[in-house]
Amino acid sequence: MQSMKTISRAAYIRISVMFLAVCLGSLAWETSRNSGLVSVKGEIVRSEYIYGKKVYTVRYSMDGNLQSTTSRIGILDLLRGMGRLRVGDRLPMAVSREPGGRSVPDTLTGRYGITLSIFVLAALFFLATGWAIFKGRLKVSRP
Repeated sequence: MQSMKTISRAAYIRISVMFLAVCLGSLAWETSRNSGLVSVKGEIVRSEYIYGKKVYTVRYSMDGNLQSTTSRIGILDLLRGMGRLRVGDRLPMAVSREPGGRSVPDTLTGRYGITLSIFVLAALFFLATGWAIFKGRLKVSRP
């Protein structure tokens, strides 16, 4: 009988394959969801905090029509300095051609935020289990 400090090698492989499948599935879904988005240059016209999160109102021109949308910035974008954007600054946006359609910042986290989140969770899982195995706190049993 295995203790709580022992994980079977087969279980570890199944979890790894599951994380890989979920990452690839979310990447495929987000790629198809973003395929109809068009890159435009937007200008920030308003910046405010809603429920503790910074939200930008961005105005852009598409097909000669002036439109606006609201957008939040992802964590990786904040680390790149996008949290310091001010009114009048440019913000690249990926927008849908349909009125009232989807619009996101045209950045990696804007277009692929769900996939990146799953990838980070998988990386944290592998780092934590790898560290536990390395330190001897977790053992991997072989069949």
